Amino acid sequence: MKKKLFFTFVFLGAPLLLSAAIQENTVSVGSNTMETVSASPVKTNNETKGKKTQVVFNSKARNPFLSAEDIAKIEGMKRAEELRKQKEKEAAEAAAKEAKRRAMQEEIERQERLRHPSREIIGSISVDGILDKLAIVNGEIVSRGSKVLGAEVIRITDDYVRFNYKGEKFNVAIKTDN
Repeated sequence: MKKKLFFTFVFLGAPLLLSAAIQENTVSVGSNTMETVSASPVKTNNETKGKKTQVVFNSKARNPFLSAEDIAKIEGMKRAEELRKQKEKEAAEAAAKEAKRRAMQEEIERQERLRHPSREIIGSISVDGILDKLAIVNGEIVSRGSKVLGAEVIRITDDYVRFNYKGEKFNVAIKTDN
């Protein structure tokens, strides 16, 4: 029993019609691309009974509905899309690399603050003057045992004031105007 089967494909707006004679309702499709279609010839004599007719899709053949200019435009558009995707990928990789670098820098700074907690406040403390056993720190008069920004005054000398902040001791010299 011979049947005629019609396949219709739409490629870039142009319909592409393929017909194949089928013996005993069997058809096998070879490739999964549908750009250009070529069908193997179908024999009509008695030797084809029980054999499968094969429809072959050839992606390398030129589409007869496209001009050379259209093909060049399509290829150019494909290349542009590939370049755009590659640039997006590179930008995403660069952003991820920068985020990783920034996170590592923040972790280094955090660990440095843990090792040297006085660095948090040392720039905020200024000794404006020293009077015997009193000092003027950040505009306030302090003595031994006073606290300034959480740092305890542990010693006042003629040249500097010694502080203790979270177990770390540091000196702040008197500010001189030159």
